[in-house]
Amino acid sequence: VIVPDLRGMGLSAHPPGERVRGLLAHAARALAAGRLDEAERDVLGVLALAPGDLQARHLQAMLWRRRGRPAHAAELLRRALAGHPADAALHNSLGSCLQALGDVGGALDAFGRACALAPRSAALHANRGKLLVDSGALAQGIGALEAALALDPHLHAARFTLAYAYRIDGRIGEAAEQLRAVLAHDPHDGDAWLGLSDMDAPIAEPDLARMREALASAPPLGHARAALGFALARALDSHGRPAEAWNALLAANAAMRALEPWDAARARERCSAMRAAFAAAPAADPDGPGREVIFVVGMPRSGSTLVEQMLSAHPQLAGAGELSDLPDVLAAELRRCGGIPLPAWAATASDADWQRLGRASLERTARWRRERPRCTDKLPGNWLLVGALRRMLPGARVVVCRRDPLETSLACFMRLFAPRAQPFSYGLDDIASYWRDFDRAVAAWKTLHPAFVHELHLEALLADPEAELRALSAFCAVPFDPACLRFDENRRIVQTHSAVQVRQPLRAAPPRASRYGALLDPLRAALAAARAGAGT
Repeated sequence: VIVPDLRGMGLSAHPPGERVRGLLAHAARALAAGRLDEAERDVLGVLALAPGDLQARHLQAMLWRRRGRPAHAAELLRRALAGHPADAALHNSLGSCLQALGDVGGALDAFGRACALAPRSAALHANRGKLLVDSGALAQGIGALEAALALDPHLHAARFTLAYAYRIDGRIGEAAEQLRAVLAHDPHDGDAWLGLSDMDAPIAEPDLARMREALASAPPLGHARAALGFALARALDSHGRPAEAWNALLAANAAMRALEPWDAARARERCSAMRAAFAAAPAADPDGPGREVIFVVGMPRSGSTLVEQMLSAHPQLAGAGELSDLPDVLAAELRRCGGIPLPAWAATASDADWQRLGRASLERTARWRRERPRCTDKLPGNWLLVGALRRMLPGARVVVCRRDPLETSLACFMRLFAPRAQPFSYGLDDIASYWRDFDRAVAAWKTLHPAFVHELHLEALLADPEAELRALSAFCAVPFDPACLRFDENRRIVQTHSAVQVRQPLRAAPPRASRYGALLDPLRAALAAARAGAGT
């Protein structure tokens, strides 16, 4: 959420006094910089001097939101709004809290009220536009983002979101124009270059030179250098220069690894604990709660977006995209219980507890089943939660997407993911270790829940799509529909990196790994070691 300029939005003035003014200013700067303890100390200092100060209460709510307590933050904001209903900034912050709680309707209402109270605030229109896009109201979201940029053409966060919205709407040329407008302002913007490469937009030789120049002057560490490196690697790959692309990839991934460390041993322990915690299968219940949801999981870059696009072309199925509701519901329960790990909580959870969490999950995703009776829920990393999922929603089906491990691993290594989304992907050994954990967990879930877990291999889907889709339809308990084969005609919103590809007819491209030859030998060795240890 973009933090708007609070001036002129009805935010009441704090009591006079240099001490209070100084603490509030310092708290706001600390909060913006992510120094939460420092910001909290200053906010509490203001409240000790002026318990009713509205700006301090607002900052306190924003702190609680950042600390993962959106429900407490929302309650504090509602109390503040009871006395200051015309405060646009408070409505905006309430919208961000409700969004975190999964209340999309409430969040849109709050953002809408903020925009009505401060119609000249570009930031508020941008926030509303982004949520509209994320929630599937693409045309309205694009309109709100265009309105934001009309008010402030320099609001680059809104321009990025608009480019993203154009891209998922299939308007690739307009998306590229927005990103090039950003680059005209700042030719060193790695995210803009990366966005162009993600859309498979033409990257000409002069662009390569500009990217190299930007990379040469980028800070030695940080996101900017990593984004430029990934963009350059993808451009070089498209120009058929694999050796140069590989060198750029190694440097870009090293930059990201410095930002996002990954503890493979700890991840392996967590995976083992999850398998042990859910080693006993619940009673099979194909008509039980959750039968209206089809979960799509797998390694990143393994074809899950394509599979969901095919399923969502079926008249009985809606494609909800990447939903975080399942892990969010579980995380909220664990926080409520003091932050204990899921395996420890599962050891004492009752059937009533699981049913309660299952209902909460279904309630949060109900909006996707208003027009069609069933929906997909695609979040690749949910493969780790299949044991818990089966306890919460015993009628749900799980589709596991698989792809050749070398191709999957290379595709992960070539991708800059959202912050903290896939930190394992920035090291070859870590990718192999993650694949090993995934492979072991899926084998366990498939053994425990054979009627509810279906593995779909991308290579088989590309070789014989109709046969694979017929088998998938039978597993999902829906009749086969030829529309699934015409998935490229499906106009649903696709918000992943594969948005461009799934709007094109199905085709089997040559394996990318073959371009890189011996350069991938370290990755091949790491995967071979992972396979050798898969049974241990």
